[in-house]
Amino acid sequence: MILAEGIYQVLFLKQLERMYKKILVPVDGSEPSKHALATAMDSASKWDAELEILTVIPPVTSLLYAEPVTIVVEEFKEQLEKIHQKILQEATERVKEKHPELKIATKLRQGHVSTMILQESDKEDIDLIVMGSRGLSGLKCWFLGSVSRSVVEHCKKPILIVK
Repeated sequence: MILAEGIYQVLFLKQLERMYKKILVPVDGSEPSKHALATAMDSASKWDAELEILTVIPPVTSLLYAEPVTIVVEEFKEQLEKIHQKILQEATERVKEKHPELKIATKLRQGHVSTMILQESDKEDIDLIVMGSRGLSGLKCWFLGSVSRSVVEHCKKPILIVK
């Protein structure tokens, strides 16, 4: 009986060691997102998990459709894409510097940030989402930023919010 319990405990501990196989960390360049990246990469290293780094370009809307405004909006979209590519590049370099053994993937998406995070977590069979409590948005909610709050309210996956 004791031997069977010991084997069960070892198997259970082995399962816990590999509890998370794929961790998603959305980044936007903000300090909380940098803290989330650090936590996610340490967790991925601990659990030998794959790390997926996601950044989302939010939609750019314009109430005016005159040609000069359209050109400015297109230039703004191009600049946003460059900024987000740089955010991904810096995050990737940081992970490779601190944890070169980690398997990482990067994703650049366009759309509403919380929606894209939720879609990515479902599509990629993510086991854990690690994200900052606030991002770069100017909105200040009581405890959580609007994106974090929306993900927490609608996601069915485990989420770790990092300050």
